[in-house]
Amino acid sequence: MPRQALSMPSRIARRLATTTTAATTASPQPLLSHSACRQCCREIQVVSATSRRAFLSTAPTPAYAPFRPSAARFAPPPQSGAPSLSAYTPQSAVEPADMTESEYHILADEYLDRLLVRLEDMQDAREDVDVEYASGVLTLAFSASETNPRLRTYVINKQPPNKQIWLSSPISGPKRYDWVLDANGDGESGKWIYLKDGSALNDLLRDEMDLDLDAEWEEA
Repeated sequence: MPRQALSMPSRIARRLATTTTAATTASPQPLLSHSACRQCCREIQVVSATSRRAFLSTAPTPAYAPFRPSAARFAPPPQSGAPSLSAYTPQSAVEPADMTESEYHILADEYLDRLLVRLEDMQDAREDVDVEYASGVLTLAFSASETNPRLRTYVINKQPPNKQIWLSSPISGPKRYDWVLDANGDGESGKWIYLKDGSALNDLLRDEMDLDLDAEWEEA
């Protein structure tokens, strides 16, 4: 007697039943629980720590010492015998004279009066020189010429609080001059000196203005 053909749903139901029966008859593999896994990991950590301590205790000591930089290696060199900064600063050996304010005015006025007379003579002899004197300020201007293509102006004035004569030069800049007694003089004669380099005011007038006041005063 021929087998009756099964419909599509019947074939699917039969296949599912066969698969379920095979799965239940097969012997299942035992699975490790979560607590067993944690216990295994703990035992592995203990074994690893024990092995590391044993290795370190039996490892040979290195023959060299680790490098540790010392403070002495990076310390600056000793400064014994090194010159100080003042050794490189030019200093003048001269010192300003000790005088009263009235003595200062007498010396400064006498110098400026003599200088003004000499500059006015220069102004009369030359067309490029202009001299003005007012309120203790002496202004000397050289106009442009073939030898000097630009205007040059000098300002010379008294500075009573410092007992000095100040000069502003377009060539050498500002300078402050103190009255310094001559070393081999009579204790009264002296010159107006720039203490930073020991140069005299008369030297600047000679070098920059071609005005020799020393010769003029020796004749006087």
